[in-house]
Amino acid sequence: MRVFVPIKFFSGTAETEAPEVAAPAAGAAAADPAAPEAVGEEKKPEPWYETRIRQLSARAKTLEDERAAAVAEAQAAKAAATTPPVKALAEKDVEVRAAQIAAEKEFNKTCDEIWETGKSEYGDFGSKIENFKKLGGLPPALIEAAIETGNPHKILYELGANMDEGARVLSLPPLKMAIAVAKLGDKLGKAKALSQADDPITPIKGRRADTSDAVDPDKMPLDKWMAWREKQVSDRKGQGSR
Repeated sequence: MRVFVPIKFFSGTAETEAPEVAAPAAGAAAADPAAPEAVGEEKKPEPWYETRIRQLSARAKTLEDERAAAVAEAQAAKAAATTPPVKALAEKDVEVRAAQIAAEKEFNKTCDEIWETGKSEYGDFGSKIENFKKLGGLPPALIEAAIETGNPHKILYELGANMDEGARVLSLPPLKMAIAVAKLGDKLGKAKALSQADDPITPIKGRRADTSDAVDPDKMPLDKWMAWREKQVSDRKGQGSR
């Protein structure tokens, strides 16, 4: 049997033959029972307990991820709160360095003044300072202690002229060095005061001079000497401010 389809559905108006379609053979089976099914076997439903286990596992993992994220965020916030910004650290370093430079300039200026004052008062001041090279140099701690006495050039000259005493003082720890230098300053000041004082007045016969108030720093215990020394420095500063 031939079936004709109008050619106008394709092109033109002429008609042409449609391809012949073979009719199924009579008595042929509708389907081959031995052929596999077109659709696969239906999947069995998952047991309820496996579904529940999968849900609980997923929830536990989500909670663990959230907890880890919260811990990381807290640690980051703590680090940010305790660690100064890089800019702040840089500014702090600049301030510290500027203070150090200013202190160094002031110290060098004071050393220059000590040198000039010593040279003007002692003709051999330079040679006495050179003697400190034999003792290992002139440490800043000794210079600073000498400055506190108010007459650093006298202290350095005396120690440079007396090498044994200079070596002893330089071998002391910083605190004891400062105390030794302060005692030397008091001794030099006392000697100068005696040299400039008038002849003592002869006391009336039968009457002894009262020496109960006399002070000898060299015979004081360390604690009493330090208290006496602080009073001396305070009185000196008070006189200088007038």
